Amino acid sequence: MVRDEKAELLATVNSLRGCSRSQLRDIARLSDLLSAPAGRVLVTEGAAAREVFLIVRGEAEVSRGGRPVAVLRPSDYFGEVGVLASQCRDAQVAARTDLEVLVIGAREFLGLLAAVPALNRTILGGMASRLHDGDVATAAS
Repeated sequence: MVRDEKAELLATVNSLRGCSRSQLRDIARLSDLLSAPAGRVLVTEGAAAREVFLIVRGEAEVSRGGRPVAVLRPSDYFGEVGVLASQCRDAQVAARTDLEVLVIGAREFLGLLAAVPALNRTILGGMASRLHDGDVATAAS
């Protein structure tokens, strides 16, 4: 896919609404579009964290210790915690349906966070929401 086409695709992603056209082009330049059939494992629990994924189309299932914990949909992203913390993956993520994701390498992702403030807010907001949802789920148990 050509970079401008990826930038147009990124413009439709809710979690990137705060990014300018120029910033979307930067993200497009540094990312690769990957198609995965239903059932394909994209991230293996315990593996090294080398990239971040942004779902463009389809759904993915997150599991820990073989137990499903979440379903991710378009505009959701995953892999950022392992990259930011330089830790191994804490969950497995597999395509629940046919899936299209943008993949950004760890080095490129960290550079984007430095260059694109809107992306920082998005990532931090998403992480805070996940922590809150986990706290609420734990309290309800």
